This record gives sequence, structure tokens and C-alpha cells, in this order.
Amino acid sequence: MSRLLPLLLLALLWSVPAAAHKPSDSYLRVRVGAPAPDPPLTLRWDVSLRDLDFLLGLDVNGDSAITWGEVRTRRDDIAAATLSRITVSADDRQLSLRLDDLLVTEHSDGAHAVLIVGTDAETPPAAVEVAYRLLFEEDPTHRGLVFLETPGGSSAPVILSPEARVATLAVS
Repeated sequence: MSRLLPLLLLALLWSVPAAAHKPSDSYLRVRVGAPAPDPPLTLRWDVSLRDLDFLLGLDVNGDSAITWGEVRTRRDDIAAATLSRITVSADDRQLSLRLDDLLVTEHSDGAHAVLIVGTDAETPPAAVEVAYRLLFEEDPTHRGLVFLETPGGSSAPVILSPEARVATLAVS
């Protein structure tokens, strides 16, 4: 029996699944200068459903599967929890933000809510500043990846973290 014990322990250790946790990221696309009739500045913000579940408890039935119904019924809560943690300024004027649409998409790290955010920008700005605060207090490994999208293409991401919370994007 004493010879079997090390083998049993080795088999037990080998069978324990690895529980690696991918740090959470959100993807914020600042869209400027779209052709009319599109607005001059909008946002597309992809936020992980697991992060929203952490903030809001979306999985109401506790089955570890967040459904579209659970997301849809919490639309106002999602808007309040996210939009209160971001400030967007265009040419040094702070913009009003509103949730225009809520969708769901898949990324390599799982399902994300897609927030289509409208602004009160009247013309395409020359510069945009994004002050970002989503999840930094709750998860210091969280990162916000901010992209600038114009009719001419998309920029490389600016990575925001608890140490770097503001992205300044030159449009022209």
C-alpha cells in the first residue's frame, strides 16, 4: 500500500485542471468622421459579460451561463454601470453619452456585450480624450484598449490601466 500512495498522489495532482484566469480587457472603438447621415462621433464598447456579471450579477439563475435575456433585461443597469465609468471629450468639450444599442458578440476570451454609444458631438473633432475607469478599483489587472477609427482607417490601441487612465487621440 505504501508504494501505491505516491502513485495515487501523482495521479490526483495530474488530474486537477489548471485554473488560469485571463486578465479582463474591454475594447473601446472611438468612431470619428463617418459620412453623413451617421453621427460625427460614436463609440463601440465591447465589455466582457463575465466582467459585467462581476459588477452587476447578471447570471440571476446561477447556472454560469449568461443568456441574452439576462443581458437584455439589465440594459439600464449595464448603461449606468459602464457609462458612469468613462468620460469622453471632443476638442476639450465633455460629451454627453447615451446607450443607443446593446448587442452581444464573441471574442477569443468569451462573450462580450457590445454597447453602441451615441454622443452629442455636432461635428467631427480634431482631438478626442477618453478618461477610463471601468473595473480598475475591482480588478487592477483590467485593461481598456482604445482604438480610433476614422474613414481613413483604425489606429493601434492605446492601452489604459490603473496607472494610465486617459487616452488622447489626435484625429487629424
